[in-house]
Amino acid sequence: IYRLNKQGYDFRYQVVGGGDRSFLMSLSEKYGISDKVQFLGSMPHEKVFEYLDNIDLYIQPSKQEGLPRALVEAMSRGCPAIGSNTGGIPELLNKELTFKKGSVKELCNLLKRINKEEMLKEAKRNFEKAKEYSEDLLERSRTAFYKEFVGISSN
Repeated sequence: IYRLNKQGYDFRYQVVGGGDRSFLMSLSEKYGISDKVQFLGSMPHEKVFEYLDNIDLYIQPSKQEGLPRALVEAMSRGCPAIGSNTGGIPELLNKELTFKKGSVKELCNLLKRINKEEMLKEAKRNFEKAKEYSEDLLERSRTAFYKEFVGISSN
């Protein structure tokens, strides 16, 4: 946020979720951007979708990750999204919308490059992609896998 706003942009960042935020808070104070960073803390599940429906862009900047359920939920709400190139994130997002984990420079370049037209296109793509991770579809896949596994094991 500091780097981008120093270049004339007006980015704001909201952090949702529990956990220790002291490091991020100290960074925002150190760089004088406390007014641009908002720590919302944990949210009741019913409020998460309302929150996602009102953001411009979802960012999953993980340094390590499995398949991030929070990213899938954001995609299911039609949020344009970007994320680091770790874990299952590249499986969910277009390669052009991922950045090297931990690379502030790549993240900044991506945020400067992305435009409203691309965000709209990605919002639609993400909405469709998230359907592949619906609970019903995943349960059918698991059941089929278990039936196949049991069939192989008993032979």
